[in-house]
Amino acid sequence: MEDKRISEKESLELIARMIRETQDNTARYAAYPLLIWGYTTVAISLVVWYFYLQTGVWQINFLWFALPVIAGPLTIFLIGKTRIREQKLHRRVTGQIWAVFGVVGFVCLAWHLLSVLIILFVISLLMGMGLLLRVGM
Repeated sequence: MEDKRISEKESLELIARMIRETQDNTARYAAYPLLIWGYTTVAISLVVWYFYLQTGVWQINFLWFALPVIAGPLTIFLIGKTRIREQKLHRRVTGQIWAVFGVVGFVCLAWHLLSVLIILFVISLLMGMGLLLRVGM
Protein backbone atom coordinates (compact mmCIF):
# COMPACT_ATOMS: atom_id res chain seq x y z
CA MET A 1 0.00 0.00 0.00
CA GLU A 2 1.32 3.38 -0.96
CA ASP A 3 1.63 6.14 1.66
CA LYS A 4 0.50 9.47 0.32
CA ARG A 5 1.47 12.63 2.10
CA ILE A 6 -1.21 15.28 2.44
CA SER A 7 -0.83 18.84 3.54
CA GLU A 8 -2.28 20.25 6.73
CA LYS A 9 -4.98 22.05 4.76
CA GLU A 10 -6.01 18.87 2.94
CA SER A 11 -6.02 16.98 6.23
CA LEU A 12 -8.32 19.53 7.89
CA GLU A 13 -10.64 19.52 4.86
CA LEU A 14 -10.80 15.71 4.97
CA ILE A 15 -11.61 15.71 8.68
CA ALA A 16 -14.26 18.44 8.26
CA ARG A 17 -15.88 16.53 5.37
CA MET A 18 -16.00 13.29 7.39
CA ILE A 19 -17.59 15.11 10.34
CA ARG A 20 -20.22 16.68 8.06
CA GLU A 21 -21.05 13.32 6.47
CA THR A 22 -21.37 11.67 9.90
CA GLN A 23 -23.68 14.44 11.12
CA ASP A 24 -25.81 14.20 7.97
CA ASN A 25 -26.15 10.42 8.29
CA THR A 26 -26.96 10.62 12.00
CA ALA A 27 -29.61 13.28 11.45
CA ARG A 28 -31.15 11.35 8.57
CA TYR A 29 -31.45 8.00 10.32
CA ALA A 30 -32.25 9.27 13.83
CA ALA A 31 -35.80 10.22 12.81
CA TYR A 32 -36.81 6.79 11.47
CA PRO A 33 -37.83 5.22 14.83
CA LEU A 34 -39.78 8.36 15.72
CA LEU A 35 -41.61 8.23 12.41
CA ILE A 36 -42.42 4.54 12.78
CA TRP A 37 -43.84 4.98 16.30
CA GLY A 38 -45.63 8.19 15.36
CA TYR A 39 -47.33 6.80 12.27
CA THR A 40 -48.25 3.59 14.08
CA THR A 41 -49.74 5.60 16.98
CA VAL A 42 -51.78 7.72 14.58
CA ALA A 43 -52.99 4.65 12.67
CA ILE A 44 -54.07 2.82 15.82
CA SER A 45 -55.71 6.00 17.16
CA LEU A 46 -57.77 6.33 14.00
CA VAL A 47 -58.77 2.66 14.03
CA VAL A 48 -59.76 2.78 17.71
CA TRP A 49 -61.68 6.03 17.23
CA TYR A 50 -63.51 4.79 14.12
CA PHE A 51 -64.55 1.44 15.58
CA TYR A 52 -65.54 3.00 18.91
CA LEU A 53 -67.80 5.46 17.10
CA GLN A 54 -69.29 2.69 14.96
CA THR A 55 -69.79 0.06 17.65
CA GLY A 56 -69.57 1.85 21.00
CA VAL A 57 -67.71 -1.15 22.43
CA TRP A 58 -65.01 -0.02 24.85
CA GLN A 59 -63.01 -3.22 24.42
CA ILE A 60 -61.63 -1.83 21.17
CA ASN A 61 -59.13 0.01 23.40
CA PHE A 62 -57.28 -3.29 23.79
CA LEU A 63 -56.01 -2.55 20.30
CA TRP A 64 -53.52 -0.16 21.95
CA PHE A 65 -51.53 -3.24 22.97
CA ALA A 66 -50.78 -3.70 19.27
CA LEU A 67 -48.66 -0.52 19.26
CA PRO A 68 -45.44 -2.07 20.62
CA VAL A 69 -46.18 -5.33 18.82
CA ILE A 70 -46.25 -3.55 15.45
CA ALA A 71 -43.79 -0.69 15.92
CA GLY A 72 -41.18 -2.54 18.00
CA PRO A 73 -40.15 -5.12 15.38
CA LEU A 74 -40.34 -2.51 12.62
CA THR A 75 -37.98 -0.27 14.57
CA ILE A 76 -35.54 -3.09 15.27
CA PHE A 77 -35.60 -4.17 11.63
CA LEU A 78 -35.07 -0.65 10.34
CA ILE A 79 -32.30 0.15 12.82
CA GLY A 80 -30.50 -3.01 11.78
CA LYS A 81 -30.71 -2.01 8.13
CA THR A 82 -30.08 1.71 8.02
CA ARG A 83 -28.99 3.28 11.28
CA ILE A 84 -25.35 4.04 11.92
CA ARG A 85 -23.81 3.44 15.32
CA GLU A 86 -24.43 6.02 18.01
CA GLN A 87 -22.64 6.47 21.29
CA LYS A 88 -23.66 3.95 23.93
CA LEU A 89 -24.61 6.57 26.51
CA HIS A 90 -26.92 8.43 24.12
CA ARG A 91 -28.63 5.21 23.07
CA ARG A 92 -29.04 4.08 26.68
CA VAL A 93 -30.52 7.39 27.83
CA THR A 94 -32.92 7.47 24.88
CA GLY A 95 -33.99 3.90 25.62
CA GLN A 96 -34.60 4.73 29.27
CA ILE A 97 -36.68 7.79 28.36
CA TRP A 98 -38.92 5.76 26.06
CA ALA A 99 -39.13 2.92 28.58
CA VAL A 100 -40.47 5.33 31.20
CA PHE A 101 -42.99 6.78 28.74
CA GLY A 102 -44.00 3.27 27.69
CA VAL A 103 -44.64 2.20 31.28
CA VAL A 104 -46.60 5.39 31.95
CA GLY A 105 -48.59 4.78 28.75
CA PHE A 106 -49.54 1.25 29.83
CA VAL A 107 -50.47 2.48 33.32
CA CYS A 108 -52.72 5.10 31.69
CA LEU A 109 -54.25 2.41 29.51
CA ALA A 110 -55.00 0.27 32.56
CA TRP A 111 -56.43 3.32 34.30
CA HIS A 112 -58.59 3.97 31.25
CA LEU A 113 -59.91 0.40 31.31
CA LEU A 114 -60.78 0.66 35.02
CA SER A 115 -62.27 4.16 35.01
CA VAL A 116 -62.81 7.16 32.78
CA LEU A 117 -59.69 8.65 31.19
CA ILE A 118 -59.41 10.38 27.84
CA ILE A 119 -56.80 7.96 26.53
CA LEU A 120 -56.27 9.51 23.08
CA PHE A 121 -55.32 12.84 24.64
CA VAL A 122 -53.06 11.29 27.27
CA ILE A 123 -51.21 9.02 24.81
CA SER A 124 -50.74 11.90 22.36
CA LEU A 125 -49.43 14.08 25.19
CA LEU A 126 -47.02 11.41 26.42
CA MET A 127 -45.64 10.63 22.98
CA GLY A 128 -45.27 14.33 22.24
CA MET A 129 -43.27 14.84 25.43
CA GLY A 130 -41.08 11.86 24.61
CA LEU A 131 -40.48 13.21 21.13
CA LEU A 132 -39.47 16.60 22.49
CA LEU A 133 -37.04 14.98 24.92
CA ARG A 134 -35.56 12.86 22.13
CA VAL A 135 -35.16 15.75 19.70
CA GLY A 136 -33.71 17.99 22.39
CA MET A 137 -30.87 15.54 23.16
